[in-house]
Amino acid sequence: EYGECQCIENLVTNTSHTPLSLFPDNSYFTNNTDNTDNIAQYKGWGRSGYCPEPCNKFIYYIVIQMVIKTVASTGRVGSNLIHLRSVADEDKGLALGTLNVFLSVFAFIPAPIMMGAIIDSACLVWDNKCGRSGNCWLYDTDKFRLILHLVPAAFIFLSVFGDLVVFYYSRQLDLYGDRDDDKVLEKTLGRDDDKEDQKVAKDGEKPPIDA
Repeated sequence: EYGECQCIENLVTNTSHTPLSLFPDNSYFTNNTDNTDNIAQYKGWGRSGYCPEPCNKFIYYIVIQMVIKTVASTGRVGSNLIHLRSVADEDKGLALGTLNVFLSVFAFIPAPIMMGAIIDSACLVWDNKCGRSGNCWLYDTDKFRLILHLVPAAFIFLSVFGDLVVFYYSRQLDLYGDRDDDKVLEKTLGRDDDKEDQKVAKDGEKPPIDA
């Protein structure tokens, strides 16, 4: 076998092609009649590969994730409206550029690094070649599922708090441009009235007086 950057002698030679068992002290034995007592003592067998972990809640998990993603995505339109309506028309391009810079610096760049380090904390067995650590071979599944969901949940909670603050301070903001449309309509009607008055005055008639 090859390990620690050098060839080493096999720990055991299994001539009967039967499963091998591993003791807690990392010693090996073959499956033969002389070790029947040892096998019964440790009550188990060793085999290559992962242990089966049936998950009968997988469908429920997928459905819940779909609902969460759908609900979370509904706030993007409102966020963009607030962001664009909070600045003047000539500053919208600059506002979008500034937003992308902040998202890249504080979200897109550090997020993979942070989540990678957090997920690596759940690793049990690392690949080690020539004194260098490689990929993770085995994770603590209980710890992995907790950090995979609780850490994003904590960041989502902080973002919800920020959304509430924005909602409070933007309650008087004209999100859909209704006020602008009203102003344009008033200006248009005012111009039409002025033209009508000018036409009546030109014809020598007195403009009608509103009651």
